[in-house]
Amino acid sequence: MRLTPLLALLAPLALAPATAKSQTSAPARCGVGIPAGEQTGYVPLPRGDVFCPLVADPKSFHSFASLLRHESDGDPTLDIASVGIGDHFALGRWNGGKPGDGLQFGLSAGVFAQFDLGTESYDLLNADYVVGLPVTYRRGWLSIRVRLYHQSSHLGDEYLLREPPTRQDRENLSFESLEWILSADAGALRLYGGGGNPFMPSPPGPDRRVAHGGPEPRPAVRGIPPRGLCGV
Repeated sequence: MRLTPLLALLAPLALAPATAKSQTSAPARCGVGIPAGEQTGYVPLPRGDVFCPLVADPKSFHSFASLLRHESDGDPTLDIASVGIGDHFALGRWNGGKPGDGLQFGLSAGVFAQFDLGTESYDLLNADYVVGLPVTYRRGWLSIRVRLYHQSSHLGDEYLLREPPTRQDRENLSFESLEWILSADAGALRLYGGGGNPFMPSPPGPDRRVAHGGPEPRPAVRGIPPRGLCGV
């Protein structure tokens, strides 16, 4: 994917004259969602998170629905509904010296499924179940998320029945993974990047590491809604 045109479009946002809104702190602009009464000391079962969610992450723990089209040589075109249901439950947070800073830990879980819209019963193609233990940290414009998680993937029964008998054996995939994401807030632009290292796969397979990253513009300039955002 080519990011050069996108970054060229983001540059004016980062360099545009700031309004009063754009002078707010990085945690406030990012939207950590920490109430004023929970910004000092240790807080059990806190609200908000010092690491802001990634809006374009397809495995972020929130609820969503999207339409996709799969096209490949030799295979029929598939119209797919991708649905995710997830949430994050914070267990505790040690707040830092400034509002929005601190160290937090919690529990997250979600299910991510794909359905074939070209069938009469909208056959389930696959479902991924994910449970994780995230630890997040923020100091000013810099934030980090480290997460240990388990994922298990299951093909849909209707999908398997469409395959030849020799390919109907169910073999579920599962693995553990240690993931880290580094995020930097620079005015109206947020940049993030990181990766993951899956281990203990079942069935055993090759070692496949994962890397992902991108920009998130969060403009607060004239003519653009202060809370407008997008991600890649």
